[in-house]
Amino acid sequence: MDISFLLGSGISIPSKVSGVDQVTEKLLKGKWAIQNNQYIEVDDEDHRNDPRILSIQKLLLRIQERYSSDHHRLNYEELFYVVDSFKNYDLHPHENFIYETEFNYFEEFFNEVLKPDKWYDFEMVLNEIFKFFQSTISYVLQQHDEIKGFELLEEIQEDPEVEICNLFTLNHDVLIERYFDQKNFDYNSGFNEKDGDVNLFNFNSLESNEDDFRIIKLHGSINWFSFSQESGRIKQTRYGIPEAKKELHQLKNNEGENYEPLFDYPHFLSGTQNKIIDYNNSTFFELRNYFFRKLEQSNNLIASGYGWRDDGIDQVIYNWLNKSKNNRIHFLYDNLEDDTGFRTLEFYKSRDQIVDYEVYLQNAEWSNIKQNLS
Repeated sequence: MDISFLLGSGISIPSKVSGVDQVTEKLLKGKWAIQNNQYIEVDDEDHRNDPRILSIQKLLLRIQERYSSDHHRLNYEELFYVVDSFKNYDLHPHENFIYETEFNYFEEFFNEVLKPDKWYDFEMVLNEIFKFFQSTISYVLQQHDEIKGFELLEEIQEDPEVEICNLFTLNHDVLIERYFDQKNFDYNSGFNEKDGDVNLFNFNSLESNEDDFRIIKLHGSINWFSFSQESGRIKQTRYGIPEAKKELHQLKNNEGENYEPLFDYPHFLSGTQNKIIDYNNSTFFELRNYFFRKLEQSNNLIASGYGWRDDGIDQVIYNWLNKSKNNRIHFLYDNLEDDTGFRTLEFYKSRDQIVDYEVYLQNAEWSNIKQNLS
């Protein structure tokens, strides 16, 4: 038996990993400093003296203020989408002309109110915000309590009838990997090509027939880094996971040569509508297609912790549901209507394509789910 899960940030709540609102608050109002070219959180005001960091936070707060409503305040994903749109306009103004007025508004606001020094222009701050997001989010998501809520996966591990369990997750944190390491469970994340101090992503390894868990991180992870593989003007890049005890600038390949990380911070997908474009990146394209193929090969998908706000993923699932009435989603949520943005829920219920267990992942029992799998 092969089974597939779709998991979101809700599954990390029992371990007290910061949620979307908490991450947003940290980014906008936290005390950050740059250490070893990375953003870290500090406790005292004395170290929070970098005017460039303050200008980033104030610019993001102004963006949040301008686009939020009485019913919704922009979170960090939505803020990233706005900044990404401005960056695309700056690079290709004739193709993204719809953003001209807003881009000019914020550029003027930055130059008149926030500019920390004469060398730091609006284009530079837009580029730095990308690093700020990736680096600070990685820092926040590493903080957690004891890992809890994954007993269901232990039950699946003990079931001899389950050959492969695909865990498609949109989370950037590494809770599941750490949980499996604690339990000494075998798992395959695709990063099985060891080259010196780095485990490189090799998509073919996910297609192996070995019985195991597959952790497929559709949005990337806080431990993924981009590495150059070839010299020249246009370089071939691959994602890799460095050894935990090695500094990024000390990594070497099998030949003893230094690795060339493209960035000194992890690289994962952030934002909202821009992710649809980002899925065309070679690695994320392969992972999303793998998700699509696994859906096509099954009549069941088990979902928990996901809020259903990624159109690139949602549309794949809606198409799959519409293709056959035999395809069903098994929802592990306390309150399905309140906890998700799943569209036309009643329609799919009427087609008997929804199985609602009314419990989150941490309280679910494998025997109850298994009996409903066809």
